[in-house]
Amino acid sequence: MVDYLVYHGSRAKGVTKFRRPPEGVWFAETEGWVDDLYTADGNGEVHVCWIDVKNPYTPTEEENDEYYGEMLIIGKFFEKLKAQGYDAYLQGGESGSIAVFDTVEIVDAVTGEPR
Repeated sequence: MVDYLVYHGSRAKGVTKFRRPPEGVWFAETEGWVDDLYTADGNGEVHVCWIDVKNPYTPTEEENDEYYGEMLIIGKFFEKLKAQGYDAYLQGGESGSIAVFDTVEIVDAVTGEPR
């Protein structure tokens, strides 16, 4: 089990539950990156969360470049990873992006409430 303190941005304030799309719920390991992207116009919000990742997939740099477009456009890559028992995708890079799948527990770091 790996617990991460992470940041998730939303374009609206007051979000209490995250949708769980096929391409995962995306988080960043750095708050500044999310803050700049989602709250610059004054309308968004940054959520500080704990995620409970048990079996993350960490691609090589070559795999990261190769699969990034596939998973965002059609979401099939994450289905393959889930079928192999992975529960998250650790992209790395500037933001330290992490996509978690539907089985990962997400908890608000401030309130302790599930997201």
